[in-house]
Amino acid sequence: MGAGQSSGFVIWHRTVFASWLWRLPPAQFKVAFALVAFANWTPEQWHDGRSPVEIPRGEFVTSQANLAKECGVSVKVVRVSLGKLERAKMIEVVAGRASMFTRIRLVNYAAYQDLPRVKGEQRASEGRVKGEQRASEGRQVNKGTREQGNKGTNNNPPNPPRGDVEIVVEYLNAQLGRTGASCFRPRGKTRELIEARLADGALVRELRMVCWHRVREWKDDEQMAKFLRPSTLFRRSKFEEYLPQAAAAVAEQGQGPKDPHKVSREDYKPLLGGLR
Repeated sequence: MGAGQSSGFVIWHRTVFASWLWRLPPAQFKVAFALVAFANWTPEQWHDGRSPVEIPRGEFVTSQANLAKECGVSVKVVRVSLGKLERAKMIEVVAGRASMFTRIRLVNYAAYQDLPRVKGEQRASEGRVKGEQRASEGRQVNKGTREQGNKGTNNNPPNPPRGDVEIVVEYLNAQLGRTGASCFRPRGKTRELIEARLADGALVRELRMVCWHRVREWKDDEQMAKFLRPSTLFRRSKFEEYLPQAAAAVAEQGQGPKDPHKVSREDYKPLLGGLR
């Protein structure tokens, strides 16, 4: 058997659900899965009874009988499965002396088992999705800005479009009653922290909910009020502590259309014009 098959992990991309592998009978798919799991993660030496043999990464040595036992299927199922996988060029099979052993090589093993490469592809995919989402949100926000600007006079041009970071910072300023030069700015470390929480998967409404709850808890506390700042609220360790507490407070008071923690695209229009 291959190295590391009793520990660690293997990678199966979700595209398998759209592939011919997913349409295999369950027993045959089980064999295919086992081949990936049993393949050597690192090169290993194996003795064929005469001399040591180097078995490279992505290969392993077994027998049809042993593979059938490991998978809980019949030898016939193993034989049919190996034939299908070999014809599909997923594997290459070499029979040993008198069929005592079978050496299996997974074609393109590194292409889907190299974690840095897989992570890189995943990050690229996530980046494309987030980029498209932000572009879409930007278009919606820009539309809201134009609509609001058109309601004013020609002497008051519309504000530039704002993104999620600006929306969160403006909400915090509004909750604290900060105006003018005292306002927190959506740049530097503040922007970096908020973008990091959004990248972690936090939603705009969750960031706003934490702002609302911390302000409610600390604003009148002389000792704690000084911590009502982005560097405290949006630091990962603190945010992960504050968010469940804010959610619990929301659950206790019930949700209504005017709750300050609720966020929808309709909220963006007044935010763009300044919170009051």
